[in-house]
Amino acid sequence: MDTTEMRKIFVGQNSDYYVTQWDLNEKTGIRMTANKAAFDIFWFFYRKMYLIGTGILLGLITISFIVQITLSSLGVPENISIQIGRIAGMVFWVFAGIKANYIYLKHVDRKIAKIKERNPENLEEELKRAGGVSVVALLLPIAMLAGYAAFLIWFISVMVKMI
Repeated sequence: MDTTEMRKIFVGQNSDYYVTQWDLNEKTGIRMTANKAAFDIFWFFYRKMYLIGTGILLGLITISFIVQITLSSLGVPENISIQIGRIAGMVFWVFAGIKANYIYLKHVDRKIAKIKERNPENLEEELKRAGGVSVVALLLPIAMLAGYAAFLIWFISVMVKMI
């Protein structure tokens, strides 16, 4: 079984799209082909990239939060610092969406290498099990965002008490 076949089996749904994008990346050397589905945090979790999705979500929140706090501490009006923080987060998000296909390729290749290293009896079944998509995983970013909202509510209440 060659690399392309293993990638297609691992990816499952829409594998032709991804293989075409990855072939284009390899031919042109360009590692930035936007994936419109990846402009939604849920895509990373849906494609079973839990750690990557968590990192991107935390990066988005952290960048936005740090920019807002920094600008506010420098005396920038709150409404402007919030908007600039959102813009900084969106720039990070756009970058992740543009790099998404390449990020996914690296994820797929890492997972395939680990599976091959274990040398399973039924490689195809292992690839299908490890890859594909997960609808249940869509609950992870929802829980994370709910946690972030709870943190913000707590943080604002603490800040109001200090005033």
